[in-house]
Amino acid sequence: MIDIATITAVLGAASAGASATGQAVDVVGKLKNLVGSKDDSEAKALAGELADQLYQVRIANLEVVTQLQDLQRQAEKEDEFKQTRALYAPFKLPQGGKVLKLKQGVDDASEHWELICPICAVNNQKIVPLQGSSDHFDLKCANCNSVFPNVTWDTAEVY
Repeated sequence: MIDIATITAVLGAASAGASATGQAVDVVGKLKNLVGSKDDSEAKALAGELADQLYQVRIANLEVVTQLQDLQRQAEKEDEFKQTRALYAPFKLPQGGKVLKLKQGVDDASEHWELICPICAVNNQKIVPLQGSSDHFDLKCANCNSVFPNVTWDTAEVY
């Protein structure tokens, strides 16, 4: 999920770039006033200051671009999760365990796990397959270690 701290950092970097741009414009104004004067040492100093300000603008803009790219990747990841999560519906196992099961009629069902951990999906926005099979007493999540009751001795198949 895109957090406030990330957005605040992007806005801070953009603000720094805007501030540096404003300072650079001020230096340009001072340089204009010095054009034609006999003492060019102050003009040279201002030109150096202008170069510094423009460098700061460039750095700030690069930070903004980098942070925006990070936000874009994060948004794409969240969107992909939401699309995948939409393929699953709550499902109650025979012994009462509640998991998320792949919906009937999903295209490319072979590319998705049949049962996933609802805790990881809700709390961590992760698609984590449950370990075990339909004849295991419990299904387990390898990520959060949750256990979901599946079958009992009465309902288990005997081989």
